[in-house]
Amino acid sequence: MEARSPVPFSRRDFLRTAGAGGVVLATGGVLAGCTSSSSSPSASTTASAATIKKGGTFRVGLIGGSGSSETLDPNGLTPSDLALYRIQNVFSKLTDMDHTGNYVPQLAESLEPNSDASQWVVRLRPGVLWHDGSDVTADDVIYSFQRVLNPKNSATLGAAAGDIPMVDPAGMTKLDKYTVQFKLKYPWVAFPSQVGQRYNAIIQSGTTHFTVSNFIGTGPFQLTEWSPGQSFVLTKNPNYFLSGKPYLDAVHGISIVDDSARLDALLGNQVDAIEQVSTADARVLKGRGMQLLVSPAGPWDPIVMNTARGPFKDPRVRLAMKLVANRAQMLEAALQGYGTIGNDLFAVHDPLYDHSIPQRAYDPEQAMSLLKQAGYADYPFVLNTAAVVPDFVPSALAFQQSARAAGMNMTVRNTPSDSYWGSIYGFQEFFYSSWGYRTFFPQWDQSYVSYNSSETNWKDPNAASAVSMVKAAAATTDSSTQARLTGQAQELEWSDGGYLIWAYKEVLDGLGPHVHGILPNPFSSLGWDPWDSVWLS
Repeated sequence: MEARSPVPFSRRDFLRTAGAGGVVLATGGVLAGCTSSSSSPSASTTASAATIKKGGTFRVGLIGGSGSSETLDPNGLTPSDLALYRIQNVFSKLTDMDHTGNYVPQLAESLEPNSDASQWVVRLRPGVLWHDGSDVTADDVIYSFQRVLNPKNSATLGAAAGDIPMVDPAGMTKLDKYTVQFKLKYPWVAFPSQVGQRYNAIIQSGTTHFTVSNFIGTGPFQLTEWSPGQSFVLTKNPNYFLSGKPYLDAVHGISIVDDSARLDALLGNQVDAIEQVSTADARVLKGRGMQLLVSPAGPWDPIVMNTARGPFKDPRVRLAMKLVANRAQMLEAALQGYGTIGNDLFAVHDPLYDHSIPQRAYDPEQAMSLLKQAGYADYPFVLNTAAVVPDFVPSALAFQQSARAAGMNMTVRNTPSDSYWGSIYGFQEFFYSSWGYRTFFPQWDQSYVSYNSSETNWKDPNAASAVSMVKAAAATTDSSTQARLTGQAQELEWSDGGYLIWAYKEVLDGLGPHVHGILPNPFSSLGWDPWDSVWLS
């Protein structure tokens, strides 16, 4: 696979504006088609219909951002989780991730490929209405993707466009009112997961800018109030396409950036739920009778080695760093057990994740031997980190401890949080990144195509071979061929790549005892699904 040019907006730009909130789960194996059923794409609740209490306002403490940088564009970069949850509950995508980690149709009724997945026919749910009462049609879908992929639309190039590089903006054809044919630039079996990434909301045809009055979606709620970077109020959409939902009358999202302040707001009954509870506060929360929502371990905060710079040009040095990491110690120090040990590969829940590759073991003697062979036994390695993500600094210090015990000259540079994404990430040769969960194909595209230059710069012959294998795997619907090719690519990534993935972390959220209908989701906090299933007792 020939590496395409990265999108104009880099991952550094994304992280600087969006913080470290990571990012997604797609079907990894063959997805010959994707068809909706009668069940809701949102997280279901085990309560019976007779038990569910309708009405009420769900008050939720979220991590907000700068009021000056937050916009209403649902396809553009969003500077905070406050904005992401507003979009997720007002708009819909063709597909979305459910709480089991599978992508299921949302606005789409079905997505069907041709024999080599170079073309897809997407049929929309008939009768879905925009908040203004008009029909959702194929014209809206075509308009949305053409707007996203327009090279003149800088707002979307670093967000939505980066998730769908295989979509040809000139290759979409309206077959009828509710059907669109997509001719892709190259075959891609994971097309349903790509169009379900978080920035690819379908918008109303003709919309060029967004205000509160024209923030018109198809989701369970509609926007009625918005204070940039501070709060939003959503009210129930009476014409939502899932019958009987949402259960709530309204949602009030409130920006509470500080971890302790969010916890205090929940314990003081100022909000009903909060995101991103620290591991240190988890016991406090449970001791006060609150619910702790624990997401499956999938997000990852890798130590990044720029393979095009300094000592990390040498694969022996990269391997030495992976061998000197005492992963169990890092996991305990940074996550207090809320996670699992990483193996320098991503997409751990994906069927294509190669579990046959042996778990990397702590081997300080082999690490130092490799450094001596490479001529870097005394090199002053400096690992750059910051407190922008809670586990960065403690895991870095634990890594430093194991490296020094092995005899390495290792220093941790704790940089200011407010400048980390703008001047450290992507500029240094040894630093941290942060990713939410995606499955194999979307994550590979993000890491080694769209944002490779921001992180590992893995472009050597092994990388070229691996990228070519993945593109070939995405062009076949044969599961055994996919597994073989992606397995070979992961072996190269594991042995030669620039990611030290020390853990797959769990995400913790806090809920009041009266909050129901939110199930853990591999992607992100608070179930990620639209909150159409949430109810309050």
